[in-house]
Amino acid sequence: PLMQKFVFAPLMSHIEARERYELEWLTAEEQHRTILQSAQDGFWIADGHTGRLLEVNDAYCQMSGYAEAELLEKHMWEMDAEKPSEPQAGARLIEVNGNGYARFERQHRRKSGETYRVQISAKYSKVRGGVFVVFLQDISEREAAQEALRASEARFRNLTENVGSAIVTADEDGKIVSWNRTAEAIFGWPAAEALGQPLTAIVPDRFRDAHLAG
Repeated sequence: PLMQKFVFAPLMSHIEARERYELEWLTAEEQHRTILQSAQDGFWIADGHTGRLLEVNDAYCQMSGYAEAELLEKHMWEMDAEKPSEPQAGARLIEVNGNGYARFERQHRRKSGETYRVQISAKYSKVRGGVFVVFLQDISEREAAQEALRASEARFRNLTENVGSAIVTADEDGKIVSWNRTAEAIFGWPAAEALGQPLTAIVPDRFRDAHLAG
């Protein structure tokens, strides 16, 4: 009986430790899944050798228009509208830096066929035999807004450069930030010299005090 106690106690201790480890692992795994499923950005875990998608979150399903089961049958490159074919043998699936990280932008294709721009942050990890942990942010709306702003600025520049009046604008510090061709003709300063000068430089002396007083 004494020998049985010595044998049984370590055995029970080992079983309890394993069960405790499994419980902690399951708890951490559940927390991991909860965090990723609630994330606003898309998320993948992909096989580092084959590129097969192993895990995706709800945000990427909504972003791409595919159901989770459909995505888990696909490879990374199948979502890429620019290079939708399998890389050549020996080619890296994602070019990472010396620390295993990569950050770049790609054009992806939704299930509907529509393309959209994504910013990708990827990390290669040796777990599970080698995987890519990837976060994807849909930046198509941001890029559309930036393009609209650039177009608006171009229209403004075209208008100010071709109008018959001097148009001069200054920032909140009173520094000149725009100076059109008519301003060059009237004041005799090329834009390269005028930009950055205080606005008071073109205000006649008799009006300067009133200008400074607002």
